[in-house]
Amino acid sequence: MRRRPDIRGELLIRGKRVKIRHPMDAIGYKMGLIPEDRKQHGALLNMDVKFNISYASLDKIASFGFLNKKKEKNLATDYIAALAIKTPGELQAVKNLSGGNQQKVVLAKWLATQCDILIFDEPTRGIDVGAKQEICTLMRNLVAKNKSIIMISSEMPELIGMSDRVLVMKEGTLPGEVAGAEMTQERILTIDVAGSGEKRTIDGVRDAGHRNCGSGIRRRKHRQGRPLERRRDRPYDSVPRRQAVQLRTAGLLRAIRLGNRAL
Repeated sequence: MRRRPDIRGELLIRGKRVKIRHPMDAIGYKMGLIPEDRKQHGALLNMDVKFNISYASLDKIASFGFLNKKKEKNLATDYIAALAIKTPGELQAVKNLSGGNQQKVVLAKWLATQCDILIFDEPTRGIDVGAKQEICTLMRNLVAKNKSIIMISSEMPELIGMSDRVLVMKEGTLPGEVAGAEMTQERILTIDVAGSGEKRTIDGVRDAGHRNCGSGIRRRKHRQGRPLERRRDRPYDSVPRRQAVQLRTAGLLRAIRLGNRAL
């Protein structure tokens, strides 16, 4: 097994150096996470919409250990309306909603905590085209309201269309950064492929989120429709060049997006 390089750096929020050792620390700094797998880590599917929106904000809707049902309902209905969540009512189980509306419920949960920094991990994965457009519009509206957004995505059109700057991260390293006119698919892919050889560690990168990508390689289908896989009797060095390039680049692009407001 290859040893990953040490990851060092510092995190600054509004110019102040902070340390986050626990999720509660991040919540205290008004940070929220919309995870890649919303069904496993983002939403409580068997619980209703009202509970999913409110359970991270119990300090705002409870007094002396008693839950204020009226405040809980008002909080849920306000965000159902604000995010246009399509549901028969706040008592509907989240598992019965579409993927896009489940994603909105997870977002509503963190917006209800009044967080200023939102981390979107693959925000449009597993939802239809119409819901993707709605999520992207919501993200733009949040940036317009001075929220900061870090977006982790492997969808190239999303990165180019929504990002102020893109950092290409790979196996705990930062091969490069692009912004403005340089932010093209060709440039990002060039950085990713070049990063397979010469890499620089993330050291002193400020005001940015970090996602340590897995060292494994996702399967990608070639023209015959069969997945490219590593055969036990053939190392990567002996794979034909075109397939080797696909193996190196498939699924390894990770980038971040920062909103107009500095973290």
